Amino acid sequence: MIEVAKGIVSYNLSLFLRPGTHFFYFIKGGKHYMLSRKYEKGLYKETNMQMNYIVIHDRDWRLPPMLAPRHVDWMEYEESSDDDSGFDKSKSIFKPFRLDTPHSLHRMFEHDFRICKVNKLVKEKEDYLSVKAVLSKHYPMIKNMFLATTVDSSYPNLSFNDYTLWCQKCNFVDKNHVNVASLDNIMIASMVRTDTARSIETGKGEMSRFEMLEVIVRVAMKKFKTEIMENEKKT
Repeated sequence: MIEVAKGIVSYNLSLFLRPGTHFFYFIKGGKHYMLSRKYEKGLYKETNMQMNYIVIHDRDWRLPPMLAPRHVDWMEYEESSDDDSGFDKSKSIFKPFRLDTPHSLHRMFEHDFRICKVNKLVKEKEDYLSVKAVLSKHYPMIKNMFLATTVDSSYPNLSFNDYTLWCQKCNFVDKNHVNVASLDNIMIASMVRTDTARSIETGKGEMSRFEMLEVIVRVAMKKFKTEIMENEKKT
C-alpha cells in the first residue's frame, strides 16, 4: 500500500505487486512532480531521475494442497477414460436443453401467429394466408434472431432501445415511407394486446417474440403496400 498525506487528508492506493523493486512518483495538480519522504529514493534505472521506490520480497505463503478432489465432497463423479474425453451433453449443464425440431418450431409459430394481430391488419383471406406462409417459412430465422437480440437486452423480451437498434440493423428506415417515428408507432401498435395475449407478462416497454411477427408485417405494409398503391394510382 502506498500512502501520501496532504495536509490533514491521507490518500491510499492498494496494488498487488510482483516481487522486486518498484519505482513511483506523485503528480500534484497535474503539473508538479513530487516525491514522498516516507519512502526510499533512488535513481530510476540508468537515468538521473530521482524516484521513490519500494521493494517487494518473495512471499513465503503457499496455497495448501488439496487433500481430495473437490468434486468428491458434493457429487459422485466417475472419471472418463482418454478415449471418452469429448463433450457429453447428457453429463453437462445442458442436459435438459431441448433442440428445436420442425414439429416444435411449427407449434411455436402457430402459437405466436395466433395471438398476434396480423388477422386484423390483413383482411383479405388470400393475402392473409400468403403472409402466414411467408412468415412460417422464415420463422426459424426470426425466432433465432429474436433470441440472439434479447440475450443482450431484457431477456426473454426486447427493450425499446434494443428494438430501435434491431430496426436499424435490418435497414427498416427509408427516405419515403418509414422513419424513426414510424418505427416507434409500429412498436406501440404491435404491443396493444388482445384478450388472448394479455396474460403474457412482460416489462413496461418490452416486446415479446410474437409481437416481432406483427412488427415485421406492419413495417412491410408501411414500406411496400404504400408504394404499390402509389404505383396503382399512377397507372
